[in-house]
Amino acid sequence: MGLSPSVVTRLVSRLEKRQLVTRTSSAPDRRCVCPVLTSAGRTLIERLRLPASHAVREGLGEAENQPALARLAQAFTPTG
Repeated sequence: MGLSPSVVTRLVSRLEKRQLVTRTSSAPDRRCVCPVLTSAGRTLIERLRLPASHAVREGLGEAENQPALARLAQAFTPTG
């Protein structure tokens, strides 16, 4: 993604402050700290997923008619 470690640390700190993630030590390598979604974080993602998916589908427009983009457009099509 091209983000420096300090930028990632600040982003995770902001998410942690909003109680959307917690930091958990990695079992295999205790030097690593991994962000883990909290229930509030999962709720927010679920709430934002549908509008974001809809916006991407709109942006793709006629992509499903273009072989190179059809698979991408299909990934944003709701199932069930």
